[in-house]
Amino acid sequence: MNNKLPRLTKEEFDKIEKEFLKHLNNYFKEISDSIRQLRKNEGDPLIRSQLCLAFIGADTFSRFYRIFKGERDKVKLNEDNEGRFKDWLNSFVFIEDNEVYIKNREMIKCDAGVVWRLRNSFLHFYSFPKQKETENRILFFFNVPRQEHQRIEKKFKNHGHRVIFIDVYYLISAMLEGFLVQIKDMVRMIKEQPKEYIEAVLFAHQITMHESASTILIKKSKN
Repeated sequence: MNNKLPRLTKEEFDKIEKEFLKHLNNYFKEISDSIRQLRKNEGDPLIRSQLCLAFIGADTFSRFYRIFKGERDKVKLNEDNEGRFKDWLNSFVFIEDNEVYIKNREMIKCDAGVVWRLRNSFLHFYSFPKQKETENRILFFFNVPRQEHQRIEKKFKNHGHRVIFIDVYYLISAMLEGFLVQIKDMVRMIKEQPKEYIEAVLFAHQITMHESASTILIKKSKN
């Protein structure tokens, strides 16, 4: 596959970079705005839908992360979904630089392996993964006070139940923060690896121009 990138003037590259970053911002904004809109429904914040949106965002941004790590083969870019997804989580979510995760890690209580299993089950079946006999059962909280979280978890443990409670409010928030941490990493790359950054932007721009979906609002005509 020929992925040779063109030679461009600074003005031509600046235009391409602007278009790519606009697409990247639109991905983040649409996903985060959708999650915030669902959270406004206090009676039922549609937690599963919020979680699925966060997983979709992680899948999307993990592809770009692979590009910025040097992948230039469109076929390989779509292989090893598990490795790519976990790599993104371990690089931008479950890290010291993710302030949401660091402040709420006791509420999140999971790792990239658990999130991958949840991602597969919820995106394909909109439900929890099947529990294996040797595994803890996973249950969700949503924005529950820390003391209440600990009290309920302790009560289940005292009764012999192998249960892990994940507060998905904070898990989702940490994933949204992960998108922003990734942007900071791209800014670092501009300073430390400018050549690789330019190549990544040009290749990523090709992807977005061929695959991006745009929403067009059609105004109703007045009769």
